[in-house]
Formats: sequence, structure tokens, C-alpha cells
Amino acid sequence: MLLGFALSVNPIYADRHHGGGKNERKEHRDKGHKDKGHKDNRPGDKHHQHKPHGNKHPGNHHWNNGGHSRPAPGRPVAPPPPPPRPIPRPVPPPPHAYHIDHDRVYYNGIVISGLLPAAFRILTDGYALNPEFVYFQGRPIRGAYPGSFRVLGGGYAVDGFGVYFNGVRMVGVDRATFVLDKGGYAHDRWHRYHHGRRLR
Repeated sequence: MLLGFALSVNPIYADRHHGGGKNERKEHRDKGHKDKGHKDNRPGDKHHQHKPHGNKHPGNHHWNNGGHSRPAPGRPVAPPPPPPRPIPRPVPPPPHAYHIDHDRVYYNGIVISGLLPAAFRILTDGYALNPEFVYFQGRPIRGAYPGSFRVLGGGYAVDGFGVYFNGVRMVGVDRATFVLDKGGYAHDRWHRYHHGRRLR
């Protein structure tokens, strides 16, 4: 009680008993921080800099602690599986297909009656022949001569007497000067033709 009474009566004694006045306490606080080596919490302080997360492994900078595990030493990494192979599409049969059996001749699965397989010869562009007739898509061509018949291409064919396109004899064509061009075109000394049609 006597000490409390003395503090209330003598303010100077109270300041000295509690460590001095405000100035003395400030000097004591500043001095204590400097002596002990404390530094301000500044952004550039090394003790308070933010360190990046993740583990660094010497010799391998591609592995970190980002959700991937490093392979065990000495164990090879399995390669990724190969992509699946595309499913092969079925090849459609040719539009004009002849077929020779041991005793029959077929065109698109239909038997051509009256033909001997041994004497039947398949050409191109849907043409075929035997010693008696020339055929186009399984049907005989009237007036075509098998002995000199040959296919030019693009549906055109000739024999010793005329010119044919898709099994039909072309009218008014000069057989001696008829020449096949590219892209379905042809010509003789008088006219020019495209897919068997005369051009003006």
C-alpha cells in the first residue's frame, strides 16, 4: 500500500520505476533491436523472401513436386502405346467385271449363254470378244469385227471398219484419221469429239 501511495504522489518516481519516460523507453527499444541484430520486415529482406515450391533434383530439372513422381533409378520409362491402326475399307468390285469359270462366262454375276470359256478373251473398258463376236458389258456389238478389234481407252475402240464408243458404233467418223486425245476427247480430219459426241 505504501508503494502504491508513493507512485500516485510522485510521478517522477513512477516513471523511473517503470523504466523511464516515453523517450527513454523509445531509446531502450531502438537500442535493444539494434544490439540484437533484428531487421525490419521489408520485402527485400532475405529472411522473409518467398521461396519457390517444389523439389529440385540434381541432374534432372524436368522432375519436380508438381504431381509427377520421378522414375526409380535404373528402371526405363515405358514408351507410349502406338496409335490404333485404321480399319481397312473393303475394295469395291470393278463396275464392268467379267469372270470365267471352268465351264461358264459371267458378267456381273450373270451367265452369258453360248460362250466357251477357252475361246473367250477379256479386254478393258468393258469390252471382251471371242472368235465370233465382240462384247461390251456382256452384250454383243453388232457389226464389230473380232479379228481387228482393239480398245483405245476412255470407252473408244476401233476395228477395221469403224469407231466405237461404249459399245456403239459412231456414225460419220473417218476411221483412217481417228486419233484419241486426253480427257475423253478425240478427233479425225473433219471433226472433234468428246465422249463419243461430235462437237460443233
